[in-house]
Amino acid sequence: MIVNCFVAALLLSLCGAAPLGDGLEVLADDSVSVFAGHSATLPCWLNPPQSAVAFEVQWYRTDPGDSSVMVYKDNKIQYDARNTTFDGRVSFGKKEAASGGLASGDVSLKLLNVTLGDAGMYTCYVSGDQDYDKATVTLTVSKTGGPVRLSAVWTQSNTVNVSCEAGGWYPEPRLQWRDSRGNLLTTETPLKHSRDSSGLVSVHSWLLVSSSSEVSCSVGVDGGEVKEASVNLVGPVLPGGKKAESLSGSGLSVAGWVAFALLLIAVLAALGVLWFKRGAVRKRKSEEEKPSEEAAIPLLAVKPTDHKDTKKSFVNITFANTGNQYLTVTGDGRTMRDSKKAQESLTEVTCLTATTGTTATTGTTATTGTTATTATTGTAGFSSGQHYWEVSMKPTVTEVKRSWWLGVTHAKNIPLQSDAAPTASNGFWFLSSSSDRFQFNTEPKVMLPVTSRPKTVGVYLDCDTGELSFYHVEEKSLIGSLTVDDGGELYPLFNAGLGDQSPMKLIHEEPDMNNSGV
Repeated sequence: MIVNCFVAALLLSLCGAAPLGDGLEVLADDSVSVFAGHSATLPCWLNPPQSAVAFEVQWYRTDPGDSSVMVYKDNKIQYDARNTTFDGRVSFGKKEAASGGLASGDVSLKLLNVTLGDAGMYTCYVSGDQDYDKATVTLTVSKTGGPVRLSAVWTQSNTVNVSCEAGGWYPEPRLQWRDSRGNLLTTETPLKHSRDSSGLVSVHSWLLVSSSSEVSCSVGVDGGEVKEASVNLVGPVLPGGKKAESLSGSGLSVAGWVAFALLLIAVLAALGVLWFKRGAVRKRKSEEEKPSEEAAIPLLAVKPTDHKDTKKSFVNITFANTGNQYLTVTGDGRTMRDSKKAQESLTEVTCLTATTGTTATTGTTATTGTTATTATTGTAGFSSGQHYWEVSMKPTVTEVKRSWWLGVTHAKNIPLQSDAAPTASNGFWFLSSSSDRFQFNTEPKVMLPVTSRPKTVGVYLDCDTGELSFYHVEEKSLIGSLTVDDGGELYPLFNAGLGDQSPMKLIHEEPDMNNSGV
């Protein structure tokens, strides 16, 4: 009897893999987490270890439904012709780097380019000549959303309601507010979540802070990238450079208080008009999400940065050469800078100056009133559709350009001098850059810290929704976004600044002969 058992065992060992016997298990990890677009390995193995080369291995979904993912039989992988979801994306993987694969009983599943739809429960089933067993693994899929969007609402109580929004996340992300020192801030407003048709989550929160402060908002999911945006809030500025909040408690005369009240009403009315026009082309959020009835100024907004989107809307723009003695524009209309005369006679650049058309340069205060001596527009205007252009701020070996304006305007021709400041109420929307910060020409002013100086700035104009966005091209990140008035033609606006060594150059894209739709 002992001899017969020994002979049987010897024959089995000579035949290669032994069949599953009593007490042999199929083991698997309980769960695996991965971010969408990445690869995932669902660990599954035999215990005790033995070769699984001659066994049949099946992987199938058990949540939702029972659908085949991969079948290994007769020493080859087979796919279910009725379910092509996983074709080309699944194979055997290794639960650890030192694993011997099938020969050591490792039957782990490797899944490429994971999608949100891949999330669920997977069963690993192994069968041999005499026995079988199975185990399950739950796959959790997360997705990093888009950039954080901030907006601010100034109130009459000298406080600011700051809104933080971010979309395209899965699962529900966490949202945190911090002050300039990095301390966590709390808000009494409940965090709001909403889902789109694809199941992606948007998050929204409001925070009440004092004016003239700096706050940041971060959004992220466990183990993933955290998106963050910050804003430096500056209160409304009165004529003479005084901040409105500095008047509180001062010995201001009755006439002064009346003037201040009228100015405040005018500012709020202008912002209300802009918000009303914006709402005509975009769906409003539910009223319960609004902390006040005053108008919100968008600071940072989500805008598609996919290469296909920008490539499809890419336009080749040239600077309008109007013969301005303070500007030097090359013959091809693609490179511009301040002229020698501007450097000799102009002493200061101010945000009270702008121009339209092919190019626009920063204005100066060399004379009384508002000037636009170093600004111009693009040669063509836009009234509908999406348009994207790029401007190089380092086209030569010089340092990266620091003083510039980029944006759009309703003004086709920009006078060298004007009594009207280039504000949104006058048809100007732009982002200005100085040595240490970016600033929108909104009122109240909105300043953003410069964490990285872009060599190339992308400008995205959506005439249909009224969004104007600015991008740090090298980092593929959003600098900020404004809402513009879509009532009429908009011209690209450029300001070359004053005194920078680097010129401003428009980047042109050669037409793709293989794709007439671009």
